[in-house]
Amino acid sequence: DIDTVPRSLLVWNEWLQSNTRLNRCTVVWYNGRLNEIFPEEQESIFKWALLQNRFWPRLGEDFELDFDALRPWDNRFWFYEVEGFPDDRMMLANDWRDQNRPKPFNLSAMRKASQPNSFNLGPSLGLGKRATLNLSPEFMNMDQKVEINGRGSFKDFVQPSRRVMLEDVRRRADRKHPFWAQLVQEEGQNWAINDQ
Repeated sequence: DIDTVPRSLLVWNEWLQSNTRLNRCTVVWYNGRLNEIFPEEQESIFKWALLQNRFWPRLGEDFELDFDALRPWDNRFWFYEVEGFPDDRMMLANDWRDQNRPKPFNLSAMRKASQPNSFNLGPSLGLGKRATLNLSPEFMNMDQKVEINGRGSFKDFVQPSRRVMLEDVRRRADRKHPFWAQLVQEEGQNWAINDQ
């Protein structure tokens, strides 16, 4: 019965339906159960999870992400990350209010299939103290120059780095899709190749 479903679950369901390309998940609500770990359900959850594949931007495909966020941890998606957003632009979940909410920050990245090494990145300079563009031959050509527009500009060759790969695997624990190279932009500076 839709009248007995909590509002938070309806909002969660609406968000999942509006992001079907980026998210594949199932929400199960047990009526009458409290905050539990449901040990009897864990085996079927892991069976379901083994059948799922994560969406990953591929070489030869258009890719675009554009989203608004209010949390400091909503700053990294696939190959693009921005850190150091101003405190007055964020709101933690326990501080939630419908009125006088700060304007969310917008994070965007776009790459066309016809130009796999050309990235349009946002937000513009001045929002976020540090930006990182992680690169991999899965979605760009390492033998051509990388070009960045939007948040600063860059146009040069980028070589794979063993240090970047090992640090990325350590940090994200994703051995199937490691990043091979990394470009970093500190506040007020140009993009630079990170090999540390």
